[in-house]
Amino acid sequence: MKRAVILMLILSLCISFCACGASAPEPTPEPTPEPTPTPFMDNTAAINEAASSVVKLNCFDKKGELIATGSGFAAFEDGIIVTNYHVIEDRVFSVTAELESGMFFNIDWIIAYDEAKDIAILKTNTKTGLSILPLGDSTDAVKGERILAIGYPLGLGNTVSTGVISSLYEEEGERIIQFSAPISHGSSGGALFNETGEVIGVTYASFVDGQNLNLAVPIEEVQDLWRGRDGELKLTFSDVSLPSYVAVNFSDLFNNPEKYEGMDVIVEGYVGRINDPSSHTFLTITDENPVIDNIIANKNAIEVLITEKEMHDVKISDKIYDGREITANAIFLYFDD
Repeated sequence: MKRAVILMLILSLCISFCACGASAPEPTPEPTPEPTPTPFMDNTAAINEAASSVVKLNCFDKKGELIATGSGFAAFEDGIIVTNYHVIEDRVFSVTAELESGMFFNIDWIIAYDEAKDIAILKTNTKTGLSILPLGDSTDAVKGERILAIGYPLGLGNTVSTGVISSLYEEEGERIIQFSAPISHGSSGGALFNETGEVIGVTYASFVDGQNLNLAVPIEEVQDLWRGRDGELKLTFSDVSLPSYVAVNFSDLFNNPEKYEGMDVIVEGYVGRINDPSSHTFLTITDENPVIDNIIANKNAIEVLITEKEMHDVKISDKIYDGREITANAIFLYFDD
């Protein structure tokens, strides 16, 4: 009997041991998959955030009158705005930046520009708090890639348009991005984004006779300008927007016109460009319908601020200089006290 009990206990222990040894381990829970981020081009929140860093540039003449608008965007560091050079040239005396929120701040300086590449880097002393837009690599761009343009076409509040890169090519040694996202006057200086939300270009022009044939300066040109800038350079808008004319003695002009071919000159109260020194017409109008309302003499150069309030188009004929006859079309200079 004792033996039977002992055998039963041993058998019971063995069964218990086997049961314990054979039990399956607790299943490991599956890891929760990371949510797939929404691509920039489909992420309206990201697009709106980027748009808040694109500003409208209001350009004023010396009399405080609005003469043009353009676009710009925050880059590199707080207070820096990138735009096109042509936005700030041509009689621009001061510029303000306007945000979609209605906030304004003054643009205080031009710290770098390249007229040939049509880019400029501006600075404001205001702490703007604008998010700095990330800059991408346009050399990786390919035709057919989706892009997005943000700017102020016709001065309209931060406008978003989408399209694709249509072509990538060079013209006169300059790289150009052609894209199909619609832009208009006022979009110049706006930001062109790639699919990941990086700025790859500065929008600057359109073909008016085509459909959505638009152009942008590659962002690498802006980056090169930023890296190569003179850290001490601070130009006012007058420094780059006022044309300079060389003061010329009329007798010298008449007897040695070849010296001044292709130059903008001022002579005996008239201003113009010497286009054809072999012709009797030495001076021709250089700006359409202008009146020159301020002159500042500086050694041998004269800077002229031109507005379009009035026109004084004076044709001088049958005038005798040094006993010789000359006919000239020129613009009368009005001296403003």
